[in-house]
Amino acid sequence: MHWEPKKGIGPTFIGTCFAYRRQGHFITAAHCLGDLQADQLGVMTPQRALIKSAIALTRHPTADIAIIETPTVHVEGDVVEPFELIVSNWSLGEDFFAFGYPIDVLGPDPDKPTERLFKGHFQRFLDHKSQHLPFHYLAAELSIASPTGLSGGPLFRPAAHTVLLGMATENLTSTTSLESVEKLQRGEEVVEKHSHERVIEYGVALMLSGVSDWIDSHIPPTTTPA
Repeated sequence: MHWEPKKGIGPTFIGTCFAYRRQGHFITAAHCLGDLQADQLGVMTPQRALIKSAIALTRHPTADIAIIETPTVHVEGDVVEPFELIVSNWSLGEDFFAFGYPIDVLGPDPDKPTERLFKGHFQRFLDHKSQHLPFHYLAAELSIASPTGLSGGPLFRPAAHTVLLGMATENLTSTTSLESVEKLQRGEEVVEKHSHERVIEYGVALMLSGVSDWIDSHIPPTTTPA
């Protein structure tokens, strides 16, 4: 959330985030934040719409990922359940769940963030250099598109909801020609038949195992006393 209470700005939804390892540490896509600083950000929890103002913000130097830190506030009925583990044994064709708050383009309020669960599979893995954003990271091409607002949302295993695979970031877009352009001569008349194109979008996800060392340095594993 874009959150500047001292200036009377906010809350304005800017993307999805998720807690990792403990309450108060949230991962999101860096491009969602733009040039905003920690004191301009907050995290809104879904249960009671509680806004927690950020106290720290760390951006990855090259990948489209950032970590937002907030105070750990325990409110009855408003518990954030963090993801527990990032894995690297993902595979081609593997199913995933993706969760986030894309805008409600089909409802009465088209700009309202609406919680949705998506299901897809990994189509390929690639060393991704974004064409539109200054980021470079290990990525997966998804069988589903990533709608506006899903960026920053987690991809996790359907049978293990606390196990993270990746994070939604952007789309790869291509067009497919369905018909060719033809020109027909009928006497002195030229009749044209125009081609039609269909836009195809595949979502892109940053694979979190590719930046796990960086995440560990900012959200270290919880140590259990012997």
